This record gives sequence, C-alpha cells and structure tokens, in this order.
Amino acid sequence: MKKRNSKKSEVMAGRAKCESLQFQAEWGAKKLGVEVSDVVRQRIGEEIMVLCNMGLVEAVLALKDTVEGIKGQFSLNPEGVSGALEGSMVAYCVGILDKNPMDSDEVINPNVLSAPCMVKLKFDNDVRNQVVEWMREKDYGEVKTMLGKPVLKLKNMIVEFGRVMRE
Repeated sequence: MKKRNSKKSEVMAGRAKCESLQFQAEWGAKKLGVEVSDVVRQRIGEEIMVLCNMGLVEAVLALKDTVEGIKGQFSLNPEGVSGALEGSMVAYCVGILDKNPMDSDEVINPNVLSAPCMVKLKFDNDVRNQVVEWMREKDYGEVKTMLGKPVLKLKNMIVEFGRVMRE
C-alpha cells in the first residue's frame, strides 16, 4: 500500500512541476512582450509535454534558476546557448535563451533530447571562471571539470560553461 502511495506522490509531484513550468513559460512570454496566441500556447504545451516525458522538467527549472542567479549576481546573460535546448520556446520564455526562436523559425529537436541532456552556456572569458566559482560557492549543483571544461551536473542535464571566441 505504501509503495503505491509513494508512486502516486511521485506522479503528482512530476505533474505539478510540469504545470509550474507551463505557467512560468506563459508568464515569461507575456513579460517578454510575446503575444500568447494559440500557436505560441500550443508550441509551449508540446515542448513541455516532451520535456515532461523525458524527465527534464526539474533540470530545466534548475537551469532557469541558475541563469537567473547569474543575471542577478553579474548583470549579464550567457552570450550563447547551444545544445539540446536550442530552438526551445520554453527556454526562451523562462529566460534561459535570449533569442526568440519563433523569429527565426527555430524549433527544439526532440531527437537530441535525451537524459542526460547536454546544454552549453557561453560566457566572455573574463567572467566565465568567476561565474563557475560563484556557482560552486552558492551550491547551485555539482560543478566539476570534465575534459578541462567546467560543467554543472543537474538531474538529467549536464551544463557546460564555454568561452565566447573573439576575433
């Protein structure tokens, strides 16, 4: 009996996180001045369904909090985001991406979404190491070095901190 209640609690918690992300994405779209039309609402809904089915909602919410923390502490946005969330309307609406994917007809590619999901945030070389050190101090997650690059390990997501290459 306890096992069934535990499983039911897990399902309810997962559903609540999906609904929270849906709300935050729609709220974020409004704050960004994006008209939440039926097309936008459908796109957000479809992406949320994919993220929920892949078990990535918790990681997206944690990444959102991480990026918000970086913006608050350093007053800067990542200068580029690549990887599995590229083209994601949800990631744009919650503040992970700074470019509206609908402006360039980009879409999230569900074929590259897998656990663990790979995302790369790019920062100017002058601040990248400061950002990583700050994240270690604030305990945003497990920050390690992988192949000489700092990475943040979240549940079902690995975030690499890359450098912006300047000419």
